[in-house]
Amino acid sequence: MVRVGGLRMLVQGGITRPDSSGLSPVKQLGHIDRRVREMVNLQYDTFNERLKPRLEKEGIRRITPERLSAEEFRYVEDLFSGKLSAMITPMAIHS
Repeated sequence: MVRVGGLRMLVQGGITRPDSSGLSPVKQLGHIDRRVREMVNLQYDTFNERLKPRLEKEGIRRITPERLSAEEFRYVEDLFSGKLSAMITPMAIHS
């Protein structure tokens, strides 16, 4: 992420000089963009084609908020904010 941010700053600053890889900041960002898109597509394909069907076989289904009753929605919202959020939110480590 730091590298992408640095490349974006170079582009915004009008820097077009290639680095040691022989690529300009714009070309490097283009390569990064293509690779990230490939990776995201692979993630979606893996979830939709492999993981989701296996989860559904085990009775685990993804439900959208629109399909929940008001009571179910409040329960899920309380569960997330009370327990799950703290478990999945990265914490800073101070030494």
